[in-house]
Order: sequence, then structure tokens, then C-alpha cells
Amino acid sequence: MIVFIFFNDFFMSILIKLRLFKEDKEDEVDENLGTYIQCLGKRNRQMWRIEELHMRREFGIKTLNENTLAELKSNKPHNKIIRTCPNYEVTTNPKYAAAF
Repeated sequence: MIVFIFFNDFFMSILIKLRLFKEDKEDEVDENLGTYIQCLGKRNRQMWRIEELHMRREFGIKTLNENTLAELKSNKPHNKIIRTCPNYEVTTNPKYAAAF
């Protein structure tokens, strides 16, 4: 078992060359998406930026670096926009926050 753990890649390459095992290839998916911030709608970017500035001013807490904060202010939206919550904070979802 120890030999298998350390030489797994070597054995797999041999099996692939002998055509006893098929190589797993990842599918290449290109959906022509922009960056995460570009795919946020204008209102979501503004809300996230204002929230970040408030957290910095009132509590001294930084959750974004300066470059990301500048991107939130300056980037134009992409043609494919995220229509749900602007970030991964579950409590920013109004429906979830109301239910909570």
C-alpha cells in the first residue's frame, strides 16, 4: 500500500501508455464570463462598496483589499450579470435574513 501511495502517478502513467486505463481529461468550459466583480450588477457593486466603507469607518474592519475596492467602484458591468446576492454572506440575502 505504501508503494502504491508513493508511486501512484508513475503506475498510472504506465497503465495509460499500455492503454489499460483511460486518462481523465477535464472538459474545457469557456462561457466568456468576466471577473466576479464585473458580473455583479451596478447596484450590488455599490451596496458591497458602501458596506465595506462603513465597516472600515465605523469598526476598523477590512474585508476587501484596496484593489478590489477600487474595482467595485470603477468596473463596468459585464453582459452576463449575477442576479442574486452580491457576495457569499448568507445573511445579505433579504429572504434568508427575514426568515432568520
